[in-house]
Amino acid sequence: MKRLLCLVILVLFSSIVASAKTHPRRRLASSAVPTPSSAGALRKILELEDHRTSKDRFLSASVLSPSAAVSRAAILALGRIGDTSGFEEMARIMNAGNQELKAIASFSLGIIGGDFPLKLLVQQAALNKSPDVLAPVLVGMGRAGNEKTQEILARYLAPAGNARVIESACLGLGLLWSGKSESWEIPDGVLIRLAQISNGDTLPALSAAFALSRYKGDQKALPVKEIIEALGGSQLVYGKGFLVKALAKTKNPTISAALVKLLSSDDSLYAPLQVEAAKAMAAQDPTSVGITAIQGLLSSSNAGVLVTALETLATYGQPAGMAQGAVDKLYQTSSSVWVRGAALKTLARLSPTTTRPKLLEILGDKLSAVRPAAANAIAGINSPEDGDLIASLITENDLKVVEEALDGLMLWGGRGNLFPD
Repeated sequence: MKRLLCLVILVLFSSIVASAKTHPRRRLASSAVPTPSSAGALRKILELEDHRTSKDRFLSASVLSPSAAVSRAAILALGRIGDTSGFEEMARIMNAGNQELKAIASFSLGIIGGDFPLKLLVQQAALNKSPDVLAPVLVGMGRAGNEKTQEILARYLAPAGNARVIESACLGLGLLWSGKSESWEIPDGVLIRLAQISNGDTLPALSAAFALSRYKGDQKALPVKEIIEALGGSQLVYGKGFLVKALAKTKNPTISAALVKLLSSDDSLYAPLQVEAAKAMAAQDPTSVGITAIQGLLSSSNAGVLVTALETLATYGQPAGMAQGAVDKLYQTSSSVWVRGAALKTLARLSPTTTRPKLLEILGDKLSAVRPAAANAIAGINSPEDGDLIASLITENDLKVVEEALDGLMLWGGRGNLFPD
């Protein structure tokens, strides 16, 4: 999902300011081709950026260069470095008329963060009505903002607003909530409005779903009914993935039913969405219908889907014993060590007593590829009679075995009898 998230944010922001490239070697491909006189300046800016040289007067002065290529490169370099010495020059850019440079400056100010950049972005939001300027400003506010910034961004979610501005306000909220926002008080109606926007097949819908997926506040405030409606109405697979991620934070029979329905739909053929749905199911109480839906994923050809489904069944533990046969078959037939290891761990959770002899056999074979997984599983069972064995596993020379054994103890086994008096 991290790869998916990065891709979606890139797509969203590129629709706001396609010219704001952060990779220094890509900037020369801009429509503003550097002249021979600006080539030297660009090389120096690149060198300063690569070495993270801050408070360099040449760099800050280059922000106001008559060459658009040099100015753009300098603004982006200041943002990547996190250099605050060019604030005066960037403030002049924000108050000038070049919309492209304003957009890039908004991007860099958001990355740098702090009181001055946020104040400057808030001022620009109040002064500018043009979507070309307002959109990147709102995204910048999302990067640099705080709890109070929510109120400002929420103003731009009105149904009658410009689609590009609504998209940017949603993205700004998502970026804002990506930080430490657990204790923030959310403006009234914002979550429901985001759920409404996410019900569609537009970029604003995708941005709104992203924002909901990043919300970390009081889960009782989450509009479950509206999000489930959006999940059914959304035509965007990525959007559905974000909505599932939002639902994963709350345990609710209605959510469980919606996830089961999703896993039985055509959309469930898309592996990343299957992964998110399986993760979300792990937060729900195990039911026979839910376990059957997860068990259905064990026929996937995607290793990531298989491992996530196995981890969800392991989370359910013995109540998911009905899936033991399918899990054991996967362990026996899969060609992936990763999948076989996950299946072995899951078998230990579904039926500790019957799986223990198999684990002991594997642990006795130093050459077994799934021996680290067996160490995890036996530590997770943490039977009193295996105390000495587990103690020996966490002192082995094989670091993979040690890591897995410790992970099994912390995740499933607890302290137990490993450290007797």
